[in-house]
Amino acid sequence: MTDGTQPQPADSSENDLKGVLQTLARHKISIVILVVFFTVGAALFAYFRPDIYAAEVSLELSSESSALSTDIMAQALGGGNSNLANEIIIIQSRFLASKALEYLDIGTRYFTEKNLREVELYKNSPFVVSSNYLDEKLYGRRFSVIPLDKERYELRLDPPGGLKNQLTALLRSYGILPKSKEEIITYNGVHFYNEEVNTPWFKLTLQKLYDPALSEYSFSIVPNNNMWDFVKGEVKASVPSGSVVLITIEDTNPLRAQEIANAIARSYLNQEIDLKTSEADQTLMFIDEQLEAINKTLQSSQSKLEDFRKSNIVVNISQTASLTSSKMSEYESKIQELEIEESVLSNLQQYIKNNQDISGITLGSATFTDPALSKLILDLQDASRKKKTLLIEFTELHPDVLKLTEGINSMKASIRFTIKNDLSAISERKRSLKKIIKNYEKSLSQLPTQERKLANLTRKSKAGRDSHIELIHCFKNTYN
Repeated sequence: MTDGTQPQPADSSENDLKGVLQTLARHKISIVILVVFFTVGAALFAYFRPDIYAAEVSLELSSESSALSTDIMAQALGGGNSNLANEIIIIQSRFLASKALEYLDIGTRYFTEKNLREVELYKNSPFVVSSNYLDEKLYGRRFSVIPLDKERYELRLDPPGGLKNQLTALLRSYGILPKSKEEIITYNGVHFYNEEVNTPWFKLTLQKLYDPALSEYSFSIVPNNNMWDFVKGEVKASVPSGSVVLITIEDTNPLRAQEIANAIARSYLNQEIDLKTSEADQTLMFIDEQLEAINKTLQSSQSKLEDFRKSNIVVNISQTASLTSSKMSEYESKIQELEIEESVLSNLQQYIKNNQDISGITLGSATFTDPALSKLILDLQDASRKKKTLLIEFTELHPDVLKLTEGINSMKASIRFTIKNDLSAISERKRSLKKIIKNYEKSLSQLPTQERKLANLTRKSKAGRDSHIELIHCFKNTYN
């Protein structure tokens, strides 16, 4: 019986290795060329690629600005993260980028060339350019500046560069493509520094700051308020921990990156201040109206009390009457507080019914406010702000906008239901308090006429003072 396996050659692996080495030897020149080519290419790419710098600003959002809830169920369902996500959308929005441009001057950019590399001179140019007029066709076009001596320079505006433009111009010169009806604006002239260059397409002035050290510079101009896309494209926001939002700006210039980051943070904080100011103004307006009404009632009550004391012999009321009057005054003050809350809820109900903007409404200054309703209002305001931000860039039919609209409608329905229940509860509490007051009135009716009148006048005056003090307290809380 014989074994069917064939013996393997002992030197097969050596033959394979020799074959590989021979193949490498035959193509060694090509391999060396490829290695050199890719090494040089990578080195050139690394050399000419602009350096990217990052600037960071941290914002710690307050519970009011980010509408963060301390409710365990809300946190478990991700409500806090959702609100922070909304704030990130606002930070990265076109609206905030446009606001940030109010604190920046980045529309005019300066360049030069050093060691075959283009370098941007942000706030480090030997001259600054002021523009009184610039044709829209020249937005972003490069003007070349060639210093001639300490007083003069050559200003040149060449045709638009780029491979595509050059190929198009070549094809048009041979008649392959039709000639463009638009005029290609070019310019070449010698001017003095600090002297206005006046042409039909632009009016520019170059103010020299110090003697230029290089042979050629260039600059481009875009109106500063049109640079929102440049700013928006550089903004990144993240949530590293808790309620902290980290704003990161990446730019080829470290100083500009830091200035844009600061401008974005400043614009966001100013927007939050404006929002809180609007809320405080509406709250104070309501308190002023209530104070005016209570002041009139208080003045009338005090006047009647003073007239009664002047025309009647009764000097003081009995201890029983004083205690009864004090209790009635306390319950009447509670009724007035309920009426204030009822007025707030009725106004809010009308706002929701008429689809009015509720961005400035706040219920936080009132101690009696339903916490669930306050949370719903904050969530609705947050969703409304996010929708406004999205509508800057998208239409009502965008999926994200439609989703938000659906959520807003659902929240409004919940608010209407909550307000209805709260108003019913207030009415029931008022009825209970009025019933208690009637019982006290019966006990007062047994007192002598003059003492009863004095007790009633004293009670009304005290109730008015208590309501006045409560509103003043709300006023101080809102102002602070």
